[in-house]
Amino acid sequence: QFKYYGSSGYFDGAGDYLTVPASSDFDFGTGDFTVEFWMYRTAVGNYATIISHNYGTNPNFLLQTSTSLGQRWKLYLSGISVSITEGSDHSLNTWHHYAIVRNGGGSNNVVIYRDGSSVATGTFTNNVGNATADYSIGGRGNGTLPFAGYIQDFRVYKGVAKYTATFNPPNSTQDTTIAVGCD
Repeated sequence: QFKYYGSSGYFDGAGDYLTVPASSDFDFGTGDFTVEFWMYRTAVGNYATIISHNYGTNPNFLLQTSTSLGQRWKLYLSGISVSITEGSDHSLNTWHHYAIVRNGGGSNNVVIYRDGSSVATGTFTNNVGNATADYSIGGRGNGTLPFAGYIQDFRVYKGVAKYTATFNPPNSTQDTTIAVGCD
């Protein structure tokens, strides 16, 4: 499966995950940020995790589901200081674009966008992330709480609120936005 490029990262739901070493690129502080990716989920799993940064310690960034959420992602920032949950299920076996954006602009709104539309919002003014913890994609950094499906074009933008309103998700290799930090 792939959205474009001819390939994507496959996570089998049995412990596959990707770890990016600790870096100041993931210390968003109180500033703007955008984390975006394409996802093709193949199974619903209990506590399936897409993103885990400094799991269990503040400040952290965690995007996962739970049994009660089914096909809805829940974002946790700074432990459980704030949690934001999608308002509706996403479809399995379908490519979806997700963007998690904090836009300071005086409001510090945090928005989860699915396929270019807001599906969850909240407000968070505290620090997000840190420079001393690994960043895991597709599960927790120890292989637990795995995601089953495909992830493509995972991008992290530090200091940039890339999306601030409804938008058309990038749909080709022609996305010319420059990412600050990890790309």
